[in-house]
Amino acid sequence: MTPGYQQRCPACEAPADINTLNGQIWNVDCTRCGPFKITDVAESILRDNSKSPEQIANISGYIRENSATIINQNHTDFLFKLRTPSLWEKTLRVFQRIAKEFPHPGENIRINIWGVDNILRKLGEDKAAVLDERWTKNCAATLPWLSYSWIVDGAELLYIIQRVLQEGNGFLEKGLADADFCISPAGWSFLSTVGQNSNQGSMAFVAMWFSPVMTTVWTDAIYPGVEDAGFHALRIDKHQHNNRIDDEIIVKIKECRFLVADFTGRRGGVYFEAGYALGLGKPVIWLVREQQLKKVHFDTRQYSFVTWEVGNLIKLRNELRLRIEATIGKGPKWRQT
Repeated sequence: MTPGYQQRCPACEAPADINTLNGQIWNVDCTRCGPFKITDVAESILRDNSKSPEQIANISGYIRENSATIINQNHTDFLFKLRTPSLWEKTLRVFQRIAKEFPHPGENIRINIWGVDNILRKLGEDKAAVLDERWTKNCAATLPWLSYSWIVDGAELLYIIQRVLQEGNGFLEKGLADADFCISPAGWSFLSTVGQNSNQGSMAFVAMWFSPVMTTVWTDAIYPGVEDAGFHALRIDKHQHNNRIDDEIIVKIKECRFLVADFTGRRGGVYFEAGYALGLGKPVIWLVREQQLKKVHFDTRQYSFVTWEVGNLIKLRNELRLRIEATIGKGPKWRQT
């Protein structure tokens, strides 16, 4: 970790390296949120407005899951109103991340859970303090576990790992040292069924055109529409590839309960992802801007599209919710309330 991490992230106040990209967009490499881009106006709004610990956890988690999205002014109100995931949604995120970081059966797992709150406390004591390189390294090694899972603090992380994953479900067991643990046979068995039995999952994969002109369509209609139906909307902004689709996109489509595909802009990646989901037997919800409906590829015209216009995104939000509930049913969020 270089001495450049002396600034504070506008989203979570963790140590960050912040540099201007073109005068109006900033590159941020945050030890908690990870790397992302943000406009100068959005940066000021996030930095100048007070945020609860839950809001910080939600915003940081969203940014890490959508790391290639340029956060702009249109995102800010949306970010402050993000839904807090349920305990089980957070638990599943933690467990899947543990398996990704420690993928070998029997591998000893050590996470500095007890150091999280100490770090958060020090960060809150003096927001103008310059942190030394050792503390910055500790932040980079520890704080991402909060953003991976939209978790508030170390106490919540400890509860999920010890009480839910280890004691409650037996998915984790003690490792070689008292402070260590490893994934149990029952845990590996559960993980192997997460993707296969995704008909019980809460995640909806969203395939769409990642253009600034679509920002409000995402923040005001698609994301809240999926959430209103009781599911978690996930999109992965990636640069276009000439010969292959990103491996993580394939994994997430396999894990998702269903896919929402918006064909506005007629992006090739959206056609691929919708077709891949259909091949896996996943339901697909079809969206397109009204004036482009006649331009979608003829192979997709057999499907019933939800059409929308920029001037009436509330209508899209409501119709998307209704289409999801009619096709899939209400999601886990509704069953938990």
